[in-house]
Amino acid sequence: MSDKHVRDTLNGRVNRPPPRVRDESTNSPKLTHVKEQILTALQHPEAQDGLYFRNFQTLHEEDERPAVEASQVDILDALMELMGEGKVRMDDAHKEVIFHLSE
Repeated sequence: MSDKHVRDTLNGRVNRPPPRVRDESTNSPKLTHVKEQILTALQHPEAQDGLYFRNFQTLHEEDERPAVEASQVDILDALMELMGEGKVRMDDAHKEVIFHLSE
């Protein structure tokens, strides 16, 4: 998934149904688990400056934070909910979108 697609989706410029209209309920155990994994990854000291979307799934050899074990679509849905809940913020002022824990 390209950074442009991630940015456009999270900024509401891609016409896709909200998570609750899709197969997964917004309160589903699967989505709840993905949200917990995202928050855990963002709380890790390596994520002090935030994480790019691709870094939720892809870890480098030296990375110690846990990966988020979910599809890109599920990660996007979870990020959208976490941003709506005020737990995660998105910084799209850079070449790639960066996600941070809200303060």
